[in-house]
Amino acid sequence: MPTPAPLLDTKLLRILDEILTQRNVSKAARNLGMSQPAVSAALKKIREAVKDPLVVSDGKGLVLTTRAQQIHPMVKQALANIEAVVSSSVPFDPGSADNMFKIASSDNVVHHVFTELISEVHRTAPKISLEFSAFGQNFDPFTALKEGQIDVVIGNWAELPENLHASLLYEDKMVCLLRRDHPLASGMTRDQYLAADHIGPTPHSVGKRGVVDQYLSRHRLKRNLKTCVPFFSLTPYALVNTDLIATMNESMARFYAESLGLRVVDAPLPFPGVRYVQLWHDRTHSSPALGWLRSKISQAADRVPGAAKRPGIKKSI
Repeated sequence: MPTPAPLLDTKLLRILDEILTQRNVSKAARNLGMSQPAVSAALKKIREAVKDPLVVSDGKGLVLTTRAQQIHPMVKQALANIEAVVSSSVPFDPGSADNMFKIASSDNVVHHVFTELISEVHRTAPKISLEFSAFGQNFDPFTALKEGQIDVVIGNWAELPENLHASLLYEDKMVCLLRRDHPLASGMTRDQYLAADHIGPTPHSVGKRGVVDQYLSRHRLKRNLKTCVPFFSLTPYALVNTDLIATMNESMARFYAESLGLRVVDAPLPFPGVRYVQLWHDRTHSSPALGWLRSKISQAADRVPGAAKRPGIKKSI
């Protein structure tokens, strides 16, 4: 009779998932709240159980073996199943819970939504930890949700994937932001807008443009985009001493207009409004803990100054 394969308990599965996700033992240890020697010892046990090194060094860092790439989705699904069993039988108590929630977003939602969320979580759930990540180039939020790297993603997309749950947080209109003594600070025509020098975000993915340039392209128009920056939050600071114009969502524009002494001007073109939604994967849809988090995100979004909340695209919550 063949000897049964060694079993991996939940703790080892979590350690394995973190190592395969981070591809860095030290970072995995920090995220797990463990020492590096303890995580290394656990990795040794896991390697012996699966009879594969799972991660190997390529001189620059750790890379996953073929076997690790095969089993990682199964490990995540196993952990999700375990969490579903436990969470369905144990009520979520934010006052005593010590969950770590991971949220990714574009940085133009940080100023109001995240500050409100952080304040509320620290007040009502002091043991809960929050980890925020900003979108970067070639970041695929849909894959991050599918693979369990992120619990919730917040952003705006022209089309929402059918395999993810979504709820509308708020809708914001597009306005222009510029320095107070800019030649066009009292208003501008369409032609003046197109002829001016602009600053905008660097596309997160090759070939993908923002709502402003998509609109202009559809109408066979083009603005003079002189400067691109990787983060929305850098944009207002570049306006203080230049004649650049930024076109952005109104709630963010008014936040920086007040703090930096800038001017908000109506856009001379009917740019479509931006709809900010939160997305999550089906495997966490029934989680009481993540349901609580999503409700807190919605409540924080309700307090965004000047933004409208409309029921048009709510798929679920």
